[in-house]
Amino acid sequence: MPGPTQEASEPAGPADAGWLAGLAPLWLGDRAGVPDFASWGAFALADGDGQLLASAGDPQLVAFLRSSAKPFQACAFTRRGLPGLLGLGAVEVACACASHQGERRHVDAARRILAAAGLDESRLLCGTHAALDPELARAIARGEVEHGPIHNNCSGKHAAMLAACRREGWDLATYTEPDHPLQRENLATLATFAGLPTDAIPIGVDNCTVPTFALPLAATARAAARLVDPVGVPADLAAAGLEAAAAMTREPGLVGGLGRLDTALMEATRGRLVVKTGANGFYLAAQRPAAGRRGVGLALKLGGAESEPQKAPVVLAVLAAVGLLAPDEEAAVGPRFSGVQRHCRGEVVGSGRFVGAIRRE
Repeated sequence: MPGPTQEASEPAGPADAGWLAGLAPLWLGDRAGVPDFASWGAFALADGDGQLLASAGDPQLVAFLRSSAKPFQACAFTRRGLPGLLGLGAVEVACACASHQGERRHVDAARRILAAAGLDESRLLCGTHAALDPELARAIARGEVEHGPIHNNCSGKHAAMLAACRREGWDLATYTEPDHPLQRENLATLATFAGLPTDAIPIGVDNCTVPTFALPLAATARAAARLVDPVGVPADLAAAGLEAAAAMTREPGLVGGLGRLDTALMEATRGRLVVKTGANGFYLAAQRPAAGRRGVGLALKLGGAESEPQKAPVVLAVLAAVGLLAPDEEAAVGPRFSGVQRHCRGEVVGSGRFVGAIRRE
């Protein structure tokens, strides 16, 4: 008998092949000493002038920031002075930058933003997804909590966007559309930090329904550096970015949550690093300037749709390899995100190691 047939697949075109060729091996996992899986990716480390300091793979690889864009998207909220005008603080600003788990503190912060702007949860257009916080999931299963958009990991960002729209008198029903004034401003903000024209930035739709932006890694690294060391950025936008970054490091638990890498890294580095995860293997980090040291930014893209447990050990290895994570800081965070493989009874059956070839500029 003939075997099962397969539909012909379309081969990768030149653009696809070029993108794939820009990835390099960064992490190799083993089982019993035999290679078991690999993570491929690329990253760029740059300063605010756009000088490339280190890289692996193609530093010009174009990748969507996904939720790593949130500190820049929060600038529409902070540059208008809305936290002060609405009686809010660092907790709410951090929530506006968050990919949170829907813990009570996260939901309460998002609700405070909405309430201060005279709005309610019905205005949120971020949709819903499965509960990320185990306690929330249990409460939903018991019928104690009505699951809704306020529990979305992007609800803080959407609440802050709505507050900015309310302040400006912009339409609230279409705030997620790419041609909405708020979204055009968000694009212009990121372009300014990255040093790119707006028409050079492809726009997609993120899972929470708002626009998301694709930039070369080197330009994204520059944007991250300028978030904490805003050379060449207009004063009002520079202050807005600094406020967002300061809130994230002051309230790291609002940015991620219990057991999350973003929170653990900002706690371990005591605010020296501002970090923000993004979906599908993206990661953004910025090191604040200090005496004799410029601010620098790192943009990392892994080639697969890595979840946080898969992505975390690679992120830690890259941060350590480029000098953004000291040995004691890595030791404080590492055991929770080590990349060690365990079987279903908890015994170690495999490990992993960084294998990236780093170019120093």
